[in-house]
Amino acid sequence: MKNESLLFFRMIRDFLTVYLPRQKGASPNTIKSYKNTLNLFIDYSKEKLDIPSTSLSFQHTTQEHVESFLEWLFKP
Repeated sequence: MKNESLLFFRMIRDFLTVYLPRQKGASPNTIKSYKNTLNLFIDYSKEKLDIPSTSLSFQHTTQEHVESFLEWLFKP
């Protein structure tokens, strides 16, 4: 796993385990929802964009990438 990818996943972990519950006081269901959506984003990146999770980093979280994920997520 590359350094950029490690940083990406560490920040996601901290977001889910520190920021949301401790700083924002988010409910367990909210945290679970964020986690599920982030997992879908990772799966989408692997399956549709051929970006392995070991390479996923902040450079892949562009507006275009996120918009294409949302279109994929919500298409009928």
